[in-house]
Amino acid sequence: MSSHLEQKLQQDIDHIRDRVREMADLALRGLEDSIRALTTQDTKLAYAAILRDSRVDDLEGMVDALCVEFIVRHIPVATHLRFVHSVAKIVSELERVGDYAESISRQAILLSRGERPAGFDKFERIAAVAIDMMRQAVRSFLDEDIELARRTIALESRANALHAEIY
Repeated sequence: MSSHLEQKLQQDIDHIRDRVREMADLALRGLEDSIRALTTQDTKLAYAAILRDSRVDDLEGMVDALCVEFIVRHIPVATHLRFVHSVAKIVSELERVGDYAESISRQAILLSRGERPAGFDKFERIAAVAIDMMRQAVRSFLDEDIELARRTIALESRANALHAEIY
């Protein structure tokens, strides 16, 4: 009987992981598209990124509910409790990334009406590093990959250098 409970626990963890991965993929795609819309003045892409944010918002609620259900069903301790607590924090941040992507897309639409300002290449570069960091951070957490987490942390100096260059 214990193995059935362990199997159900693992299935629930895997289901939560899958929804977090889906949410992260959507938030990252929204961010990538919003930056591309900003730099290319592609308003269709910007509108698509804006619409996509509602799915990110929906997934945040779904994952929150899955975490509460997981806690009630399994009464987790130690590793599993830390996992669920971390997921709750991560989805909140992913939702914020979706909101940022939406905001960037709205600005892209406004800016598409005029000439493209100079210096956008620096924003593209820092966005690429930030998106890469976020993608690796989520993957390292979901896959429990400590080496990838270390490599992700190492990208911070690149992001900081680009940030300093912009200012």
